[in-house]
Amino acid sequence: MITVICGEDLVSSRNYYSDLKNKYRKKNYEIKEINASQIKEIQKGLGESLSLFSDKIIFFTQNLNKLISRKNVSINQLIDTLQKNKKIEIIDWEEGIGSRFLKFPKTVTIKDFKPNQTIFKLLDSCYPLNKKDFINQINSLPDKVEDGFIFYMLIRHFRTLLIIKSGEKPTGMFDWQFYKLKKQASFWSLEKLILFYENLHKIDLINKTSKNPFSIRSSLDLLAYYLL
Repeated sequence: MITVICGEDLVSSRNYYSDLKNKYRKKNYEIKEINASQIKEIQKGLGESLSLFSDKIIFFTQNLNKLISRKNVSINQLIDTLQKNKKIEIIDWEEGIGSRFLKFPKTVTIKDFKPNQTIFKLLDSCYPLNKKDFINQINSLPDKVEDGFIFYMLIRHFRTLLIIKSGEKPTGMFDWQFYKLKKQASFWSLEKLILFYENLHKIDLINKTSKNPFSIRSSLDLLAYYLL
């Protein structure tokens, strides 16, 4: 059986994935962490182990979705076989993607962590001459929305804007998303867009090294004050 943990709320999905490991350890399961590319090895050489410890082994992997495609028939068949095998348990974490982008069989159990809708209002409001609205959106974010997740979403958002500003369409993006972000990118000059993106990374760096005297939200307030 396969359980997939995913969602754009990267922090919450990752924490849930880690909590599951601890939960199964406390139940005396043997935790086997494998790369997605090793998924083929699960059925090879594990028959003896599974017969002895069928209720004590669980596999943890990440980004298995990337291996699944229409062209890779053997992987698709393997995923389907593993899903139907009740003696094998696999927990897969998909980094930062929503369930709509998954290519697993419909029978797979999916836990999708969706962001608080206010984070999207924050992203939509981040463009030049709109600093007041952007700052208001920061201050209206619920306390339960973690600062690390805010930063992750902003950095990803601006990386996407830079791709669009360069004239490209990000892979897998729906047309309605592309035209919405293309309009937002048009409010920025390329130079200012790059500057804002670079400063996000600077704030992230000093925050990780504990050299930032301000909170993440206060740092974003200051960044908006000078660059929006």
